[in-house]
Amino acid sequence: MQLRFAALSLFFIVLFAGCEKEEDMQSPVIEYLYPSSGHRYDDNFVRFKVRIQDNKQLKYVKMGLVNADYIPLIQSVAFMTSTNDTTIEYTFFLEGNANGFKLFVQASDGVNSKNKYLDVYKNTGSNGQYEVFFIEESSYSSGLRRLNSISGAHMLALINRKIVQATPGGRTGMIYLLTDFPSVVRAYLFSNGSLVWEYAAPMPETEINDVFFFNDKLLVAEKSGILRLMNAVNGQNIAVNQNNMENEPLLLMMDDDYIYSWQQSKLSQQKTLGLFYSGTLSLFRSVHVDEGLIGIFPDTNNNVILVHKINNTLRINRLNKINQTVHFLFEFEGSDLIRAKSLGDNDILLVYNTHLSRLNVTNGSVTKLIEHPHISDGLLHGGQYYFSSGQSIYFQNNDFLTFQGSPILLMSAFHRYE
Repeated sequence: MQLRFAALSLFFIVLFAGCEKEEDMQSPVIEYLYPSSGHRYDDNFVRFKVRIQDNKQLKYVKMGLVNADYIPLIQSVAFMTSTNDTTIEYTFFLEGNANGFKLFVQASDGVNSKNKYLDVYKNTGSNGQYEVFFIEESSYSSGLRRLNSISGAHMLALINRKIVQATPGGRTGMIYLLTDFPSVVRAYLFSNGSLVWEYAAPMPETEINDVFFFNDKLLVAEKSGILRLMNAVNGQNIAVNQNNMENEPLLLMMDDDYIYSWQQSKLSQQKTLGLFYSGTLSLFRSVHVDEGLIGIFPDTNNNVILVHKINNTLRINRLNKINQTVHFLFEFEGSDLIRAKSLGDNDILLVYNTHLSRLNVTNGSVTKLIEHPHISDGLLHGGQYYFSSGQSIYFQNNDFLTFQGSPILLMSAFHRYE
C-alpha cells in the first residue's frame, strides 16, 4: 500500500512539474531600420522605423526621444502588440533647440524588456551648402578637389591610386571614393579632406564594381557576388548578403522599398535586375531586363527608370515596383554617350562626348544644353551647367579653369562648415 502511494505521489509530482511554464530568458531584439547612427535631420521632425522580434509574444513597444543625459525631450508613445515580430514606423515633431539627441525604443514581452538607443542630430541654421567637387587625374595619382569659384579649386586629398567612382554622401558631409583594382572604398570629409574610414574588398575577389549612397547607408557591390550594406558615417556593416554569390552585381540603386542590383549570372552570363529588401538584403524578385544598363533612377508612382545603352541606341524603360513589369518608353541616338545622371523631377542629364542634353522622362523631350568637343563629364549645380574637357572645367557662362591633370567625375557634395 505504501509503495502504491509513493508511486502515485511521484506521478503527480512529475505531472505538475511538466505543467510548469518554461522560464523565458530571452529579451526582445530591436533593430533600427532607419535611420543609422549619426544621421542628421534637416527638418523639424524625426522619422524612424524599427523592427522588434522576440521568441515570445510581445506585449508593448514604447518609443521616444531623450537628450544626452537620457532625459525625455517629448512625451513617449506606446504601441500594444500581440505578435512576436513587428515593424513600426513613426514620426516625432521636434520641440526646443536640442541639436543632439537619442531615439529611444523599449520593448517587452511581459517577462523581459529591452531598451535600445540611437544617436542622431539636427542640423541648425545654415551650417553648410552644396558645392562642386571633382577628381583631378594625373599619371601617378588622383586629387580630390573642391571648386571654390572661378578663382580656383582647393585640394582636399591626394590619393596615390586611380579613382574610378566618386559618390557624394548627402548631409553626412562625406564623399566616398572607389579606387581601381584592388578596390578600396574611402570616406573623406568634404570640409577638410580628412580620411574617416576605408574598406578594402576582401579575398579572393579583391574588386568592387559599384557603390551607392542612400539615407546614411552605403551599398557596396563586390565582384565576388556579395552585397554589403554599411553605415555611411562609420563604415560598420549593417547587413551582408552572401546568398547571391552565383551572380556578380554590376550596378546598384536603393530607395525606401528595395535595393536594385543589376547582375550577371556567373554560370550562364544572363543579366537580371534583382530586387532586394532594403532592411535585410534578402532577395524579393529577379526581373529580366535589357542589356547595357547604365543607370537606375527613382521615379514617381512606384516606378523606377532604367537607362540602357545598346550599341548606338539609348533606350529608356520603366519598371513598375508593384507588379515588377518593365515597359518601354523611348529610344534615342546614343553613340557617344558617356553617362547618365539623375536631375530629379523626372529629368536626366545625358553626358555625351560632344554635348550635354536634358531628358524629360515624362514626355520624352530632349533639350541640348551645351556643345563642346571631348567632354569627359558634366554637372548641373545651382542652376548652372559645368563640364570638363581635356585639362579644363567649363562653366555655362564660358568661364573655365585649367589644371595640370585632367578633371573627371564632377559631382556636388554638402560642405559642412566647422
